[in-house]
Amino acid sequence: VGFLGIAAGTEEEQAKNFQWGLRRILTPLYDNRNSGNGRDQRNRGHQSNR
Repeated sequence: VGFLGIAAGTEEEQAKNFQWGLRRILTPLYDNRNSGNGRDQRNRGHQSNR
């Protein structure tokens, strides 16, 4: 039993909650990075190859 005791649940429940928490934190960061000026971001690679 971890320092949180039985209240934390089984290892499987803890892993699911941890993964859910990470997705909840990281998804908005990823969405913000890829939104907005998408056309500019897609064309940058093509322009640099000329």
